[in-house]
Amino acid sequence: MRKSKTNMKRFLTGLSLLISLMVQSRQANAQRVLKQADEEYNLFNYSRAIELYLQVYKKEPTFYIAEHLANSYRLIQDYKNTEAWYDTVTTNRDAKAEDFLRYAQALENNSNYTEAKKQYVKYYAQSPEIDQDQLNVWLAACDSSIAWMKDPRPFDLTDEQGMNSPKSDWGAVKYNNAIVFASDRINKAAEETTRSHAFLRFDVDRPVDKDHYLWTGNNYLRLYEVQPGVTTEAAKPFRFATDITDYHMGAASFTADGNEMYFTLTRISKKPVKDTAIKTFKLEIFWSRKVAATGEWSKPLPFPYNDEKWSAGDPYITPDGKTLYFVSDMPGGKGGTDIYYCKKDPAGNWGQPVNLGVVNTKGNERTPVLYLDNLYFSSDNGTGMGGLDIYQAEVKGDSFAAAQNMGYPINSPQDDFAFMPTSETTGYLSSNRPGGAGSDDIYSYVQKPAPTFTFEGTVYDKKN
Repeated sequence: MRKSKTNMKRFLTGLSLLISLMVQSRQANAQRVLKQADEEYNLFNYSRAIELYLQVYKKEPTFYIAEHLANSYRLIQDYKNTEAWYDTVTTNRDAKAEDFLRYAQALENNSNYTEAKKQYVKYYAQSPEIDQDQLNVWLAACDSSIAWMKDPRPFDLTDEQGMNSPKSDWGAVKYNNAIVFASDRINKAAEETTRSHAFLRFDVDRPVDKDHYLWTGNNYLRLYEVQPGVTTEAAKPFRFATDITDYHMGAASFTADGNEMYFTLTRISKKPVKDTAIKTFKLEIFWSRKVAATGEWSKPLPFPYNDEKWSAGDPYITPDGKTLYFVSDMPGGKGGTDIYYCKKDPAGNWGQPVNLGVVNTKGNERTPVLYLDNLYFSSDNGTGMGGLDIYQAEVKGDSFAAAQNMGYPINSPQDDFAFMPTSETTGYLSSNRPGGAGSDDIYSYVQKPAPTFTFEGTVYDKKN
């Protein structure tokens, strides 16, 4: 009996030790995965960070992980999961004021405007730096969005299936008889080209992924072209002569004669890294001219106001090639990215950038386009429906009238941008609204004619 008790005691002691070791092992593994998740998050590789954070959260559901998941989903524009995770975050006593702002924005993106107003009020109550005027803008935007969706503007939108893919497709512009746009779809030919280049290392032992942009998990942006209205042929890469390392190549703009092209580029520097600090590459504008003798594009040249201290992108060249509109976060703006323009002198040199002033806000302005007597652009800081909204500002001499939101269905609770008229009643825009092929999609629009009325009767007194 005594021996049996001794054996039982030893068994229980061993079992307890085994359980303790298993718990320690699980905890150590969770900490290892959490460290990896944080590394990916700090490198802006949000798609990978999410996978790792979710693994740890199942075992250790902490506020820290929930907040990082919410922010990661926000940055890859997964609005449903963003809302769900910020709902979790804001119920925790450790929630920060900014968490309520992000939650309100996610609610807007998902058309939940009534709840978004409540969260904006909570954010305002916790943020002394936010004034009543800004709160009123947010609340008015929610009310306007509800009204716009009940009373749509006279536009019909069509999802351009011949251009769109499950990935991001945006920035459609006319070029001769084709449409050129940007996409991060799978492109085996581009991947093979990219593999031949030496990529800059972000830290001491990890290079930039050669095939995928780990912020989103998709390929890098390239330019494609397609014949408008054709749905039976896949879009093909838009190619021109270049010796610049391809990383991201954004949407393009062409002069009316199709002989000059301006586009956004993110280049990988060939300079060696001298330390282990994370380096963020700035957007740059480049341009190319078609060589008349060969029909080929010349080596792209940099816009003179590119600078490693700021980004310059979203170029729009006027049809005559004499004025370039673009966005930049260069010093002296109102905040975020502002719209600027430069004029070309008779010698072909670009003048100093001029801030458009009245149309810019404390937020981010994007994708400016001048068509006839109107400037079209997107902003995330006006009275909008959520995310980026498209605005119209009428030209007034050397300036512009106050920008007007173009309402629903041109705008949606998600991001709407890259508005490009092709006539007074037709054009393209880009949006990541639900119902598309996936991520950002290209839509064509047609403005419906105003209703007409016929009155019949007899006039007895023509004077009154």
